[in-house]
Amino acid sequence: MTTSQNPLILYGAPCSLYTAKARACLRKNAIPFEERFQSHPRYREVVLKAANNHRIPVVEFPDGAIV
Repeated sequence: MTTSQNPLILYGAPCSLYTAKARACLRKNAIPFEERFQSHPRYREVVLKAANNHRIPVVEFPDGAIV
């Protein structure tokens, strides 16, 4: 379960339509999240290696799961 201290992290771009869909879904369901660009150092160092994919959006859960 996410809390305001441990929100989901949404990696994407403001101009990405799929990131906008994911953002809208999270907002509609009142799920706390933090949005970061795909140029964020954690995205490049951890998320890309774990996901093995360069597509956005990517959601990182507080337990470390990456979708």
